[in-house]
Amino acid sequence: MVEKQILPSCEECIFDRVASVRKSLISYSGGFILKYSKLTELDSSNLGNCVNVTFLAKLLYILLMGLCDDVQDIRNESEQQLAKLSQLLCDTQKFEMLFVLSFHALCPIIISTSTSWVTQRREKSLQSLARLMEYTLNQKLNEDQKKNVSEAVECVVPALVVACVDDDEGSLCEAAFQCANRLSLSDCVAIQSVAVLRLLLSNSSSNRISSILLVLNGIITGISSHLHENYGELLEEVSNLMSTDHVMNLFQQKDVMETLSTCSNSLVSALPDEFSVDGIDNLQMYDKIILNILRCQLQLLSCPIVFGVHFDTMESIKSLSKKSNLKSKNDGELNILSIHFGNMLKLLCDDDDVWTEECADLLAFDALVRYSSPDVTCRYLENIIQVMERHLSQGLNDDVSYKVQMKMLGFLQAFLSLCNSQKSLEKFSSNIVIDLLYPSLVWQAGSVSSGLRKMSLACLHCLLAKVSASDCLFDAAPKLFTSLRSNLDDCDDSTRHLACSCMSFLFRSLHGVLNGEVVRQIYPSLIKLLDDNNDNIRLVACTSISSLVVSVGKSNLEGTPIEVIIEEFLVHMDDPNPLIQKAVFAALSQITHHFPNQILKQTKKVR
Repeated sequence: MVEKQILPSCEECIFDRVASVRKSLISYSGGFILKYSKLTELDSSNLGNCVNVTFLAKLLYILLMGLCDDVQDIRNESEQQLAKLSQLLCDTQKFEMLFVLSFHALCPIIISTSTSWVTQRREKSLQSLARLMEYTLNQKLNEDQKKNVSEAVECVVPALVVACVDDDEGSLCEAAFQCANRLSLSDCVAIQSVAVLRLLLSNSSSNRISSILLVLNGIITGISSHLHENYGELLEEVSNLMSTDHVMNLFQQKDVMETLSTCSNSLVSALPDEFSVDGIDNLQMYDKIILNILRCQLQLLSCPIVFGVHFDTMESIKSLSKKSNLKSKNDGELNILSIHFGNMLKLLCDDDDVWTEECADLLAFDALVRYSSPDVTCRYLENIIQVMERHLSQGLNDDVSYKVQMKMLGFLQAFLSLCNSQKSLEKFSSNIVIDLLYPSLVWQAGSVSSGLRKMSLACLHCLLAKVSASDCLFDAAPKLFTSLRSNLDDCDDSTRHLACSCMSFLFRSLHGVLNGEVVRQIYPSLIKLLDDNNDNIRLVACTSISSLVVSVGKSNLEGTPIEVIIEEFLVHMDDPNPLIQKAVFAALSQITHHFPNQILKQTKKVR
């Protein structure tokens, strides 16, 4: 009768606004349990198996809620009642054992209240759950008690996630965080909780991922606050969960990335200063944890600036470097990325799949290349070229999206602009030109193809500006001159300018190598640019023609080619642009050293 008719009303009274009502309820509940225990000869040996354990748990729940009350007098009353019960049932005034014995019955009661539509009740229920776990998991449990706790945790963790999903004010998230924090009081419970979160993650819609990460962050914070025998195993399991594809693929969702940033920072703080202490005595395990953290941090660095996670992530990476005892020459250097660059590259690019524009690995690869020092990327240039080749070797095609190809070319241009290792560039220049750039340099109609050509020419320009050895460009030269010549007639000013400038670099790099056939094919197109409607292109055309004359053998220009070149230059000595006049005069001055007689002959004709 008490359970079916009286208790439901009593449970409502625990949330009554009048403090005296709540205090009277707690006093009544404690007194009733005392009488019931004496009548049924209840003690610690049969409390957990009592046929009325659910009934008793409901009464204990009222006392537990009293421990979380805002009024000190009510909290004191709850403690006094629990001390009396504990003395009777467990022969000790430490009432924690009462909750250990009834943990598996109390959790479902609290969880059912935590789904109430009233936010205040849900918050109080979660607070009582945190208190229950604190009392229970701080005790030394036997095997049966561990089993009961384990079964309850499978219900507790999903309830915490649901509370976070439904929270509009933030109070439930904070209460759920505190509960999750208590889960890490026990090694086995913490590991099991992470396993439950992993299962939830694999079956959850995207709007729940942020809540799962919030609960995980509570566990991480708790791990760092308590000593654990399996510290390394715990951190590895947490890092594995954080870096799963389910999380990484949500890089466009601000709330998920913000929570991931918080988890990442907490995990870095939880790491010991040296991998040989605090349970992490396995170098391989430590490296796995570091790689998982870096995987998350790279994804965060690839997020839009408006997400507001960049600064915290950069600071977190620096902290990770310090914890790994990596000394930096300057505070801005992210040494941890340099140390693990090869492993991260393998992790991101291990398969032969072609990335799509919405691929998380593509954006993480972008961040890895951009935020690592050029010296490090040079060491792994061959691997980087292999990744780019998968996306650029076929030029414009249906298998690789235009945006992905543009990103790859953007990576390449950024690297070529910053790289100071001429040896590395010369070693791979032929591969870069033939495998990565040439397929997109071949002229095709359409704005998409035009964009790829321009970007490829920009990359080629950066490369040629730094590579001077003719032997590394010799194999690529025939294809290059053909494609560059076709781009000299492009309708886009920037494309014509870049193509002409690239030819100038090539002429200087291939000094004395070009034959007469190549010269006869190229020089008419260059001369045509002297009449271009863009003065910048006309200026670079003067330089390019001058480089051509100086670089090729004298015999390859004799006759019509040199006569036409000199004649056109003399015509443009009267150009309305003074800069063009100076460029033409400089070009004619250089030609004079190689073809003085031809210059004299053409000059007399002009007179």
